[in-house]
Amino acid sequence: MDLVIVDHHDINVNLSHPNIETVKAQDLSDFYSKVRSYLVKDYDLVISDEDPDGITSVMVYCLFKGKFVNFKGNRSGLKKNDVQDLESNGIHTILAFDWFPLEFTDLSAFDKIIYLNPQKSVMINVNTSEIVYQSLPETGKKGRDISAVGSICDYLILNCPVKFKEFLLDYNDLFNENYTLLMENKLNQNNVLTFEGKNTKLYDLSLMFWAPFIINGEDGNNDIIKYVIEDKDFNIRNLFTESDSSSANKIKNSYNELLGIIDEEKKSFYNERTLLGDISFYYPKTHRAGFMSKFSSIIADELPEKSLVVIRSLSNDKSTMKYSLRTIYNYGLGKLLVELGVGGGHDKAAGCVIPKDKQEWFEAELVSRISKFNN
Repeated sequence: MDLVIVDHHDINVNLSHPNIETVKAQDLSDFYSKVRSYLVKDYDLVISDEDPDGITSVMVYCLFKGKFVNFKGNRSGLKKNDVQDLESNGIHTILAFDWFPLEFTDLSAFDKIIYLNPQKSVMINVNTSEIVYQSLPETGKKGRDISAVGSICDYLILNCPVKFKEFLLDYNDLFNENYTLLMENKLNQNNVLTFEGKNTKLYDLSLMFWAPFIINGEDGNNDIIKYVIEDKDFNIRNLFTESDSSSANKIKNSYNELLGIIDEEKKSFYNERTLLGDISFYYPKTHRAGFMSKFSSIIADELPEKSLVVIRSLSNDKSTMKYSLRTIYNYGLGKLLVELGVGGGHDKAAGCVIPKDKQEWFEAELVSRISKFNN
């Protein structure tokens, strides 16, 4: 089994195994060229993390291929038994996008792993759907728009300034507040989703691409990929205007349902969180796939700048704890979790799964390190 991974996370994985090749590049242009050489190939299966950056990466790739490819979302990694099952079903090559679940994967189960990540060549962190779009520019405006959503959801708009400026210029009437900030050179990651105490329409757009997965799980993500790829008339404008597009209307229905869930969860958060210094620890009431990640980022945008939101949940068998960390301050969360040997992610968004008996240690380490960071 061969595995090709296009990713951008800081990860707590030993990549020195003899079956792993980490592709290096001189600059981003060279990196995109090398990624392209792998993306033009065909694969038996495409997988991705099930957040919007992973899903938009799959969308752009499908646009390039001109079809909905054999796809399966994966947030739990692949163990040896999983790989054997796939091989027995005729799967011998896998392409993975935005695949943080490499953390939970049995690397020895693969004959060869190709790992493409700009940060491994000490380049800036650009989200995965930006990598795919820049590597496959033939996908045009639709590919650009889809990858812009991935950049918004991953808090990395400042690392793709040309694309994002083009996006806002084309939709300046929809995203007028953000467009004005851009023209005044004031747009940044802290005001792109929330400005002057109110959510922007880019916030709404990010929720629209989260909603299908949170509401309907894996089926929801399969649906939104098909909606966007197979509806040739689909565009961002349909999501904000009255439209005959059944695809856009289905996405909006999921979005409206998600808004109600978020409102209820917010009330619970502010009543029940545990506040230790700048850190808010919270057990969510809603247990839906992907909800922890999005809800933590929403709350982080509402709190003071140096706040860190830590959403935690206990596994069904009570053996592990899952954590989603979000902030608008640059705590270097991904690197922090890598240093602790428990997970990874981005500077302002990261996550991990740890044994339940390490909960006290892990939370104490977070409080200690964040406190030292601010002193």
